[in-house]
Amino acid sequence: MSNIIASQQEQANQLASLLYKNAGPAFSGEINSLATSLGIEQLPGTEDLTALPTVAAQTDDLISNTLPERVGIWTLGKEDGVELYTRDVNARMDWWLWAKNHQFSPQPSAGKKRVILLGESVARGYLYDPFYTVAHELEALLNLAAPGTLDTEVLDLARTDLSLPILRGLLPEALALKPAAVVIFAGNNWLHTMKDTVSPADYQELCRLQDKGLLSDVRALLETRFRDMVKGFLTYAHTLSAQTGIPITFVIPEFNLGDWNSNPQEKNATRLTGSGAAKWAALVENGEEALLANNYELLENVSSRMTALDMTHPLGYEWKAICRKAAGDWQAARSLMESARDTAIYGRAESKPRCFRIIRDTILKEAPALGITVVDLPAVFTKLIPDALPGLEVFLDYCHLTVEGIKLSMKPTAETVAGILLGTPVKVNNDSGLYPDDEVRAVAHIAAAVHNAHYGQAAPVLQYHCQEAAAATDQAKDVMRNFIDFSSRRLQNALCKTHEELVESGIFTQYEGGLGFIHERRRKLLDIALVDAMTPLASTAGESLADDILALRIAQHTPAPGKTIDLLEKCYSTTSYDVFNVELPEVNYYQARHHRSDFTFIADGSIGFTASLIARAPGTNQEIRVLLNGAPLSTLQLEDKWTTFNLDITDAALLRKGVNTLSVRWPAPEWYRKTDPATVQTPAEFLDFMYPVWGEIYVFELLSNKEKGQLSDHSVPGRVEASLLSV
Repeated sequence: MSNIIASQQEQANQLASLLYKNAGPAFSGEINSLATSLGIEQLPGTEDLTALPTVAAQTDDLISNTLPERVGIWTLGKEDGVELYTRDVNARMDWWLWAKNHQFSPQPSAGKKRVILLGESVARGYLYDPFYTVAHELEALLNLAAPGTLDTEVLDLARTDLSLPILRGLLPEALALKPAAVVIFAGNNWLHTMKDTVSPADYQELCRLQDKGLLSDVRALLETRFRDMVKGFLTYAHTLSAQTGIPITFVIPEFNLGDWNSNPQEKNATRLTGSGAAKWAALVENGEEALLANNYELLENVSSRMTALDMTHPLGYEWKAICRKAAGDWQAARSLMESARDTAIYGRAESKPRCFRIIRDTILKEAPALGITVVDLPAVFTKLIPDALPGLEVFLDYCHLTVEGIKLSMKPTAETVAGILLGTPVKVNNDSGLYPDDEVRAVAHIAAAVHNAHYGQAAPVLQYHCQEAAAATDQAKDVMRNFIDFSSRRLQNALCKTHEELVESGIFTQYEGGLGFIHERRRKLLDIALVDAMTPLASTAGESLADDILALRIAQHTPAPGKTIDLLEKCYSTTSYDVFNVELPEVNYYQARHHRSDFTFIADGSIGFTASLIARAPGTNQEIRVLLNGAPLSTLQLEDKWTTFNLDITDAALLRKGVNTLSVRWPAPEWYRKTDPATVQTPAEFLDFMYPVWGEIYVFELLSNKEKGQLSDHSVPGRVEASLLSV
């Protein structure tokens, strides 16, 4: 207890120090994090913290003629009479977010031109940082552009989770250092800033449009907010650049269009008019069958009907893109995957960072007239990869780049910046020669496998990253064995000895020291697909690691005879860390917002189960189907009140030894509980209106029966696994 109190005292002191110093918007993330840890919902005087840069943008004198006292987390001071910027110890909880520069001089090294790099995690070289970074590659290429003529250093001020307000506050601080040029590599993290501009009246209008089926008008309203926000920032950046005479180059990020697909939460069903919801559910089931059969003609027909019915949902675009890729129509496939990516604008879920088409189009249209040079990575990747979509070779996940991706991105960036500094076009023909070592590459790919798995990506993606890690160094196999162990246990990861060993090894400097493996309380995942991807690679000759994992899963997750497991626990009811993009009122039951809910359980091959289910659905006499490993198990009648059912799960032909999946197929809602757009005032109410509940479960427990005889030990994947493998 004393340790907890001491920790809280330290957090309180840090928070007080930041507030006393009026630390500013660059510290808003740390301030909010500290306040949340201490149970403080709102700090007096901090309500408009992130808006401060906007206020600054309205003043006449934007850039001081003196050195700023602070640049991001770095404060100006002196050591042995020499001025230096040093990371502020009071901001040490935020250090991990920023480039790992402990100190830097206000002036460039003698004889060198300084280029400052601002940007998000993609600009840090996430998962390789600090051993290999975007700044390292850019600096090396700049110095190859005109040897003997252009001698350059790149000051890395990139920040993970850099929001647009923080960027607005950081830009004048960076320009006050009087660099030769500034590069901004950003645009992935701007969705939340746009959502902050949406008023209660806007939410009501969006719901009214949705209620009338005017989906294109919903998109137009949201894109208008985005366009105005981006234009405002570009105008602000132009004003700063014009005042200082320092050129700004903007790098537009690309997205993993080849191998990143929407996660389960992003597939929540939209509120549709008339019988739209029922049509949608039928189309999805038809599409799943076509996908499993590799029937692309049928799949394209189904997906076209899906996008016509609901242009705001990603699944139709993704399925149609599969068909276009199979036909070799890469231009159409790119456009479709961009449309799928951009459905995140509608706010179904907390989607991973991405640069929307409206951001790119606005920058390309507005920036040149404002004197801001643009490096358009989507155009770069389209030219360099004409017969495929950019995928695993250049991306570690949704937007973070592989070594090859960083090199492809920084070559045109270096040519552009060097051309500006020299006043003449420049070509960089040689490779930088910079490459991370084998261990760094292995860790990056293991971390990427975990990151992809935890956000709903398919088994082939996980297998690819695990294979790349294992090919880089044998040490990767030891890491995988540790991960397999602590992930397969019921205990929280951080409390497992194998997790402790992994952190203490020091190998995961790149992945927040191993903290990337830690989950929130009661949100542990079983990581079935990821563990299965690691198993053959982590095995040694003559070892039956797969059998050991099966035994561990059974010991940890199969209830003893007469005992129960709760299928509503996160490790059984979800396969990824999907969350909503707003905080919904907490309820003590499970809610489904689309036609299907999947639950995982482990059987030992000798014991059957009785399932106890208490559920309800909006409507009267609503029929739900329950499937076991893809095969029909039972059909139940629900109403809009809690109803209890008992299901016998003992069929040896359906049950497997090991991983099993219980699926609930919900009917389309007979009616919606929230019906009046005029009552919508908040983001949470907007989400409830736009993506309504299809069904709810209060209890879903499995009671282990007495021995029923040996169960099936076949390993044919059920529908869930097969769908993942096909995508």
